[in-house]
Amino acid sequence: MKRNLPNWNHFSIPASFLADEIAFGPVFSYNLAYARFNLPIINMFLDFVAAFDSVTRGNLWRIMAEDGMLVEFVELLKAYYEHCKSIVRVLGEETEPFSVESGVKQGRILSHVLFNHCMYRLDSRKGTQVLMVLLWDWALMSLTWTTRMTSTLLLLIQQLPKQC
Repeated sequence: MKRNLPNWNHFSIPASFLADEIAFGPVFSYNLAYARFNLPIINMFLDFVAAFDSVTRGNLWRIMAEDGMLVEFVELLKAYYEHCKSIVRVLGEETEPFSVESGVKQGRILSHVLFNHCMYRLDSRKGTQVLMVLLWDWALMSLTWTTRMTSTLLLLIQQLPKQC
């Protein structure tokens, strides 16, 4: 059974919310647009910190090859990620180095590109229309953002009964 969504076309959304540098505004704007045309909406929020560490490198190399990346570039990346080791420091003491077989290297510029390439694959499947927006942890914990978001949502909730 398809649920008819309220016509949110007439909501007045504060400009400061839509122009928010945190990038949540576009998600909400798209929700309003989809609701206007009575299209289904699904919002999903993922913990990308865990996802960043769980990228399967073999799949990443395969995806890059399928997407037409130069073989030499993929081989160079494989060599860069071979023999990755990490240590953990607890109370000033370090563990023995251990191998890291999955994920992308944290804090490296290239890591974001590789991770986004994996996410793009999710976004580009035929027959799907997906909007993906990445919010970093600091954005979710921002008191200013949380306060603004809460007041905006309260405003929208107050207007909702008028539109239904």
